Amino acid sequence: LAAADLLVLPSVAEDEHDTLEKQKCRVAALKLFSRCCATASLDFVLQLRAEEGMDTVLQSLVLLCHHELLCLLMYGNPWRNDDLEESRKQRLQAVDTSLFLLASLAWQLSPLKDGLETEKWTIEGRVPLQAQFGRTQVLLPSIVDMVCENASEEDFQPFLSSISAVRLLLEEPGTA
Repeated sequence: LAAADLLVLPSVAEDEHDTLEKQKCRVAALKLFSRCCATASLDFVLQLRAEEGMDTVLQSLVLLCHHELLCLLMYGNPWRNDDLEESRKQRLQAVDTSLFLLASLAWQLSPLKDGLETEKWTIEGRVPLQAQFGRTQVLLPSIVDMVCENASEEDFQPFLSSISAVRLLLEEPGTA
């Protein structure tokens, strides 16, 4: 749970700065969660939260992915500044790992995974999709759009396979 705190983004209201060290910590936390998901139940790991009232790991993951994509698009490719280039690499790695985890969740939730049609689109039939994402549900279409609109950029091309799975999370069956 301590690693979940590392996924929290700096607050503009508190005039915090996003340093390279914080970015590296977030990437390390994402890698840790990725490893945890490989050995423990994906839905269990992503629903963890440090304390009641805080975002789950899944919600923090969506917020982080959206934030890092915005930063990547805002700063472009800073090829003349070594510090900004290192920051860009960390952001790309954070987005890649976040999208990988979201794609893994999408495939786990997908009624298509077993070639069967199911009535409920839930984690093991327990929690509806919208409840899992909470306030971050609205960011998923934006994440998909940012990646798809910038797919021609070399750095964004590795994200396309994950985005194809993340699209499954955009709409629950039967709600269209």
